Amino acid sequence: MLTNNVGLISFFQVFIGIPIIMVIAACYLCVSPFVADAVGSLIALAIILAGLPFYAVFVVYYEKLPLWYKNAVGKLKILF
Repeated sequence: MLTNNVGLISFFQVFIGIPIIMVIAACYLCVSPFVADAVGSLIALAIILAGLPFYAVFVVYYEKLPLWYKNAVGKLKILF
């Protein structure tokens, strides 16, 4: 059992090579689909990015929306 300088207890340590290998593997898994099929990957990325405005309206700025809008969205949530 180890303690760090903040006083928290750490139960194990990992060899630094393991996180480095995992970061390299994650980068490979993210980049290889773009290399293999660039057009399909860009279309999928565009579809994902098209959902960001909906996320902003319904999650981030939900508290700032007018009450009538919140009531309408609440009624839609009940239906679905």
